[in-house]
Amino acid sequence: MGLIDRKMRCIRSLTASVLASAALILAFTANAWSQGPPARSVLITLTQYGFEPREVALKPGAVYLIFRSRLAGRPDFQLIDLSRSAPVRALRDRDKSRGTELITLTPGTYTLIDTRFSQWKCTLRVGP
Repeated sequence: MGLIDRKMRCIRSLTASVLASAALILAFTANAWSQGPPARSVLITLTQYGFEPREVALKPGAVYLIFRSRLAGRPDFQLIDLSRSAPVRALRDRDKSRGTELITLTPGTYTLIDTRFSQWKCTLRVGP
């Protein structure tokens, strides 16, 4: 009888600990989610015919650029801000076929190129 009582107390204690941990996790996650709108995602693919899509319209803010290359070799993507004619960021694939970058875009026009094929471009138009 004493063994069963100890097991029941242990189970109650464990249950209380799990519930308290779950409450803390929910409180922290709700706070993190409420700090701003979620980032949008844009999939851009480089094929043998160029970028798909060739042009994307976006609102300012955080954007996940998900890029994929269906061509042989290691891609070297560059995101260029046309108003400054300067590269914003080099986007290099991690595993040769795809990559993801979180970028905060301000209003303007950007061009995504692969330095191996500079004639192919994807235009990102960011506006209100």
